[in-house]
Amino acid sequence: MESQSMNTTTFVATRLWAEVQTLSLDDVSLYIQDPHLLRQKGKIASILQNTSDGPGSHDLEPMEAILLLHRYSLLHSDRDIVQGTHLVLNSVQLADEPHYAYFFFLLASHSWDLFERTTQIQHLESAIELLGQLRSLREQEFRSDVYAMISLVYASASMQYYLTEGEIQAREAASKALTVARQNLSGLKWMFSPRTRTLIVVADVVRYRYMTFGQQEELDAESLDTIRLILDTTLAIRGIQGGRS
Repeated sequence: MESQSMNTTTFVATRLWAEVQTLSLDDVSLYIQDPHLLRQKGKIASILQNTSDGPGSHDLEPMEAILLLHRYSLLHSDRDIVQGTHLVLNSVQLADEPHYAYFFFLLASHSWDLFERTTQIQHLESAIELLGQLRSLREQEFRSDVYAMISLVYASASMQYYLTEGEIQAREAASKALTVARQNLSGLKWMFSPRTRTLIVVADVVRYRYMTFGQQEELDAESLDTIRLILDTTLAIRGIQGGRS
């Protein structure tokens, strides 16, 4: 039953996102200006008329956030991510509506990117809050590798917050999240590597792959370990070269 629920959640989100991405800039901007138009017959009307397992026509605020995500991919306006994040955090209870989980992840990842580009700490805080909401879901809502990925990315974001703000609780949260990641994917034995930079870069690789390939993407522990070895070796070589200079 839990597996069936997970498959339904994945299907609904994948289908919804695929259909939203077919909208032109003019169409998506029109829907954002007046979300009630979503109730009319149109390109995504079939999605809005889905079963109780999917978003209904009354869920206009989270739908607006999804439209903002698509417009961001076209215009790259920071405001779309900020507004979309505000909408989902104030209108969605993930425990009752897990079909929105993937969109929480997309907003979190883009928020993190905004922090790295602008150094404005509120964007990193938004990313951590969104990822924290995802981690609060039952693990059964995800495949074990996906839950491990979410925990890894959350740990990396928390560690980045610790490094930026010196918040000890963020470091402790990162450590706990890494433990969860290891429990869900036993191949990640290197998770407690002392190289923080390696952890953050590997987490970036994971989240970009998940954003690009969607919920069908599978987290391969061996591939990640190879990436880790390359990064650790590169950093070690740079350290040696730096010592010689």
